[in-house]
Amino acid sequence: WDDHTIAVGYRDPSGARFGRPNEQPWDVDGPYWNLHGNGGLLSTAADMLAWDEALAGDDVLDADAKAKLFTPHIPLDSEVGYGYGWNVIPTPAGVVTFHGGTNLIFYAELVRFADQNVAVFMVTNSLESDDENVAFDLAGQVLNHSFPGLFDD
Repeated sequence: WDDHTIAVGYRDPSGARFGRPNEQPWDVDGPYWNLHGNGGLLSTAADMLAWDEALAGDDVLDADAKAKLFTPHIPLDSEVGYGYGWNVIPTPAGVVTFHGGTNLIFYAELVRFADQNVAVFMVTNSLESDDENVAFDLAGQVLNHSFPGLFDD
């Protein structure tokens, strides 16, 4: 990646420059978590669209594998379950699967309503307290539905 194509992160609320993920220091045993695959994958909106389209099709995973992937195997609370890497919530607008991640500077989330063929991907380079609601707010506008209480706790 060329530096000019990688977003610069900023600390909220101070706005101090955090820098790019590839500018962060390495530890003695390798890169910190923000440069490992569990938190430091660099991607683009076009990549995420391609990933969503791959998940919708059968080229990457067949129907049985997708059913396992998006089935809640672990209850997180009375309504939310966790599949293989996906939060799964039944809503009046259909089942939503989503996953997000943050290093407290950058935040990204992919929200999928597979039955409606709707996906919303959002990313920010300066995390604010209500950023978890943005993707659901956008999905709600597309689906003409609101998701009150989803992030109350």
